[in-house]
Amino acid sequence: MQEIDSRLTISAISSSRAVPSISCRHFKEYIALLDGEIFVVFLIHEKRSEVVDRVEVFRLSFPDLKWIKVESINGKILFLDQSYLNLESAESNSRKNCIYFTDHGSDHNWWIYEMETDCILPTPEHKKY
Repeated sequence: MQEIDSRLTISAISSSRAVPSISCRHFKEYIALLDGEIFVVFLIHEKRSEVVDRVEVFRLSFPDLKWIKVESINGKILFLDQSYLNLESAESNSRKNCIYFTDHGSDHNWWIYEMETDCILPTPEHKKY
């Protein structure tokens, strides 16, 4: 993609699609733009559709347009919701290199995926919104 008059135009199309690297029953995907790079985040349900068991993150590599699995988002923070995406910088009081998400299949609470430890944890408040 290239920026022309602040509008994105498609200049190439990838021949591959990002998919989770593990077998799963169900997954949700979110596309995010972070520091000028395109990411896809998968919330993976291995056994039950109400429980997120794993999270995988891929970055779109340019110019070859290949999806590369990443283990870090460089100290940044992502907030994902079913209809809302918010990107925060590392200056926030939130944990760094983490993805905060809600799972509407179960309890509507916020969860944290820590990329460094590969763990999914409830937020300290674990409040419904």
